Amino acid sequence: MKLINIIKEQEHKIYVKQGQEVPKGKKLQTGPRGGKYFMGSAEEKEKYQKVETSQTTKLPSKIKKYFPESSEDVNNGFFVLRLAVNNELRTGNKSNYREKTYADWFKKQGLDIDEMKQALEDATTKHADTLDKNTTMYRGVPANFAKKLKDGKIIKDAGFSYLSTDEDMAKQYSGRKGAVIKISAKKGLKGKWGMKDQSEFILPKDSKIKITSVKDNIINAEII
Repeated sequence: MKLINIIKEQEHKIYVKQGQEVPKGKKLQTGPRGGKYFMGSAEEKEKYQKVETSQTTKLPSKIKKYFPESSEDVNNGFFVLRLAVNNELRTGNKSNYREKTYADWFKKQGLDIDEMKQALEDATTKHADTLDKNTTMYRGVPANFAKKLKDGKIIKDAGFSYLSTDEDMAKQYSGRKGAVIKISAKKGLKGKWGMKDQSEFILPKDSKIKITSVKDNIINAEII
């Protein structure tokens, strides 16, 4: 498979919800290679759980642009840029997202890999939100990853883990035959509330999740 087709496939996985058809009249997103994708819309899903925190720390304007309130507010390259940041943190290698086509695409939208990486780090540490109660969160994982999970296994993420208080939202990111990890997050946990329509909570890099039980494709875990 050619590199350009691999990249298009990556974009497709990021933008398209599993089995979702594009509603009439909805605007498609354009990827750096010219592909057209539908990212969904907030009004289609009315059952998102409301984010409940005692306080949400305000972010400086330079950081805030990387923390839109909803998925409809994002630039075309926003989710690709998130992937690029985590790819570099998790592999330790500079990715093809820094090659000219992507770099120019991000720049046109006022986005930058290093700036986003720093924004995520500052938002989840210096300007972090704190859970004011024990909260159940969810994370969708692909099938090949889920098969490796066993009781007691500790997952350390060198990147930023994106969780959701909405189980259905997590399922959309698990892919076909994937699984959802049900995660116990204790009061006092620090991180950053992200997009409201995804009930998103972002953990600092190098966070650890411990698997507490795996039975019949039901995976429970806790943040340690």
